[in-house]
Amino acid sequence: MNWVQLFKKSFPYLIVIIVAFLAMSAVSYFSARAVIQQHLVVNAENALQTAEANVAEGLARSEVMLLNGFHTVRGMLDRGSDLESVRTYLAGTANWMHRSLNGIPGFYGIYAYINGNFINGIDFEPDENYRPETRPWYQTAQGLGNGQMGYTDPYVDASSGELIISVVQNLFSLNGGYYGILVMDVDISWFGQYVRSLNRESGAYGIILNQNMKVISHPRQEALGLSLGELDGDYAEITAELGQTRFIRARQITDTNGETVIVFFRQMENGWYGALVTPIKSYYRDINSIVINPSFLGFILILVFSLITLRIIAAHIRSEELNIDTSKLKAQLEKTVKERTQELEERKQELEIQSRLAQAASQAKGSFLARMSHEIRTPLNAVIGMTQIAQQSTNIEKKDSSLAEIAAASHHLLGILNDVLDMSKIESGKFTMAHEPFVLDAAMQEVANIILQRCKEKRIMFEPDFSVLADVTIMGDKLRLKQVLINLLGNAVKFTPEKGVIRFVAEIISWDENQFEVHFLVSDNGIGMKREQMGKLFHPFEQTDDSISNRFGGTGLGLSISQNMVLLMGGLITVASEFGKGSTFEFTLKLDVAEHREEVPGPESTPLRQDFTGKRILLIEDIDINRVIIQELLADTHIKFEEALDGVQGLEKFSASPEHYYDLIFMDIQMPNMDGHEAARRIRALDRADAKTIPIIAMTANAYREDIEKALEAGMNAHLAKPISIKEAKKALSTYL
Repeated sequence: MNWVQLFKKSFPYLIVIIVAFLAMSAVSYFSARAVIQQHLVVNAENALQTAEANVAEGLARSEVMLLNGFHTVRGMLDRGSDLESVRTYLAGTANWMHRSLNGIPGFYGIYAYINGNFINGIDFEPDENYRPETRPWYQTAQGLGNGQMGYTDPYVDASSGELIISVVQNLFSLNGGYYGILVMDVDISWFGQYVRSLNRESGAYGIILNQNMKVISHPRQEALGLSLGELDGDYAEITAELGQTRFIRARQITDTNGETVIVFFRQMENGWYGALVTPIKSYYRDINSIVINPSFLGFILILVFSLITLRIIAAHIRSEELNIDTSKLKAQLEKTVKERTQELEERKQELEIQSRLAQAASQAKGSFLARMSHEIRTPLNAVIGMTQIAQQSTNIEKKDSSLAEIAAASHHLLGILNDVLDMSKIESGKFTMAHEPFVLDAAMQEVANIILQRCKEKRIMFEPDFSVLADVTIMGDKLRLKQVLINLLGNAVKFTPEKGVIRFVAEIISWDENQFEVHFLVSDNGIGMKREQMGKLFHPFEQTDDSISNRFGGTGLGLSISQNMVLLMGGLITVASEFGKGSTFEFTLKLDVAEHREEVPGPESTPLRQDFTGKRILLIEDIDINRVIIQELLADTHIKFEEALDGVQGLEKFSASPEHYYDLIFMDIQMPNMDGHEAARRIRALDRADAKTIPIIAMTANAYREDIEKALEAGMNAHLAKPISIKEAKKALSTYL
């Protein structure tokens, strides 16, 4: 073969192939680079949000402890307690907050300055040169009003020489008099643990600034306590820009060591700032390593198609020499090039679709977090606001009204928490349904009674119809079935105007000796929905549109949880709706016939016993306020309580007591030294007559079915979920005493 002839014929084709694939590689390179760079920005901002949440949680714990100390010290001073009593209280508080378990992270000390007297809760006595009015905590307190807290800039602690910040609050009496200042010191090295997780790349590090842009956490010790603008490099420009905006994203600057870095800054809710600093080499390393793949693939394709072209043209030359028709070979080449081009285009479109889906998912979760923040903050604002009103008011009726509002808001918060936990269980695949006997019409009546009251409050006509279910006892999860129906009916009440009509129907549509097929229907003549709104109805974290959330509230989880529960029961919720005319939700379940009828208490049931004079309870609970709550809730029963602060102490008290000394044990589950499960097992294992028979009732915030089963397996008799219901607590006492 003539190689010169082969080169001349192949040259135009090779140029076209090289140019085409270089263009495709360039497009792929820059597209992938843009997608990956956006992904890195999102990851960096998510990391800063996580650090913000961790710092906020730690500061909140310090603020709560200072607020508790404020109320206690103010109460002591209002009652006329002497300063030595205050010192004893502060010392006890400091010891508690220094504990390895349930202590306060970064806690350094707590002290007060009252009527010109320095009262310390730790082993520090200032010398004669110590002047409180020159200390940063004193100066910060001067700008605070009644009920306000403030943070100092970092300063050197007088006792240890360490760099700290202080949380301060002025001590005002209930009648407005001024006692002095309460201070809690926090070691700023504690904040370092919250930014270590930001070190995603080699050489990367995190920074935390307070509201005055003073450095709270930084890998360089000499930077702590300095203003951001005092750092070397381009941080003076960053300081000026942060005065105008809350966010700085992916900014290229010169670091304090002269190295070029990429920085992210984000202002936190409390006015502090979080930052992520990444060397530019580390930041772009992943981008370059990922986007180089399309370029390498393009290079390989150039070689492959160049070789193919050379072989085809060589064959064409041979065919010309031999007078052979090469039209089929040319057609095959064109087909191959077309197929490969189409495959690359489809892959590009697939990457674009995946990018849009990821952005949509991020927006949906962001919208959900915004709604959840609103839903939580609204009742929380009522709790905090009404608490302050109750504390300030001397009118009993006003206090009672405030407490009623606090109770309602607290129940609303508990409902939101239960929805989020249910959704988490469902998404993790750990949600289970009970299979227990219950009377169907009695369960439906319980649902109707709840909704009837809501309808009366809103002047809505409620039409329940489940009379055909009389004496039907089935197997299933009564609690979850009621939860689904209450959710559907609650939505109907929410979206139905005054004088509207809500129907609630439960009917048997078929049955045999083993199974009932029951149809449930909830309809209303409320605002209804458009077709496009119904498409998002059962999606978690979403609502049909933003106007629904703004007008009626809600987290967007209720219908998604209900649909998942019905699916686990073997059914499917369907919906029919017309905008402006109302909606109808319905589903059908096949429920097994129960072999044994559930015992349903009638109106003649014996009332709960109220007086337990002479009975003695051992209360094992490590949280002080929880012990106070249960004793106050049951104060009118005249029960005598004895306390133990953890499982070890509870076991020791029971072992040391005479037989049948205690009549019942209330047992917390999560406690230091020994948890409630282990304590219950050890009590049951004791060689004494009452160890096997004494009622042990669990009191815990772990309220799922598996938590109840764990308590029973450990030897406990019953389970009370926190927040404790006084009705349920008295019911347990009537049962076991």
